[in-house]
Amino acid sequence: LRLLFGALFVILWLFNVVGNICTLTAFVQDAQLRSVHNWHIFNLALTDLLIGLSSLPFYSIYTLQQYTWSFGYNWCKAWSTIDFLVCTESCLAIILISLDRFLMV
Repeated sequence: LRLLFGALFVILWLFNVVGNICTLTAFVQDAQLRSVHNWHIFNLALTDLLIGLSSLPFYSIYTLQQYTWSFGYNWCKAWSTIDFLVCTESCLAIILISLDRFLMV
């Protein structure tokens, strides 16, 4: 069962990283996508990519090790701070997208 969850975590992590890199690349290369309203999408993709690179791998290992942190006290504090900040920014980006879309109507 742990192997199944590990494979699922890797697949979800790959979808996160590849999908957000594709979104960022499309935004940078296509000038038509660089509108004021799409900057929020760019911001969301960037923060979700940061979650995928900084948070998901460590949380996956933490979960697979039955909630035992094996990366040391200092990294635990740093990781918790990074995770909190990036996840909060992602939530704020979603709120801004919703507000922006609401005001467009």
